[in-house]
Amino acid sequence: MALKWVAQVRLVNNVPTITLPDGTSSVWGGASEGSWVAMNDAGAMWLAATAELVTMIDSARAAARAFENKPHLGQTVEWTSQAGGWTKTKRGTIVAIVPAGRKPSECLYGDHYRVDAYGSLGRNHESYLVQVGSSRRLYWPLVAKLQVAQELRLPDGQTKAVLE
Repeated sequence: MALKWVAQVRLVNNVPTITLPDGTSSVWGGASEGSWVAMNDAGAMWLAATAELVTMIDSARAAARAFENKPHLGQTVEWTSQAGGWTKTKRGTIVAIVPAGRKPSECLYGDHYRVDAYGSLGRNHESYLVQVGSSRRLYWPLVAKLQVAQELRLPDGQTKAVLE
């Protein structure tokens, strides 16, 4: 998401007012003259003391959204892969995070698992190792293909993964 517009508050007849991009005016009660109002392309609006603060707030919100939408250890994920003319959907649990530029083998400890990690070089972004079922085999799926599944607790106490 990006900033859609930013406007500075001006006093019009002693009323804090902003001029919107379409030329219309909007009253911002409680705002002081010289403060800034911003709106991003998702429609979120906020008031800030300076234009620099508007940018900082927008960047912080974007970072928070990115973190919230990022898979975490222990989460159930699902992805579809193709090999030998077959398409298969897999579901598993994230058991390791592979930092950008690192190989999956560098992120495992002990006598652990076999990793199906094609390409010996690390990726240029954070990625994940996923265990499917009770297999000791780990997959290194493409991050763009992952969908995080939400765990729902059933009345009998069991859980079921449902895609968000």
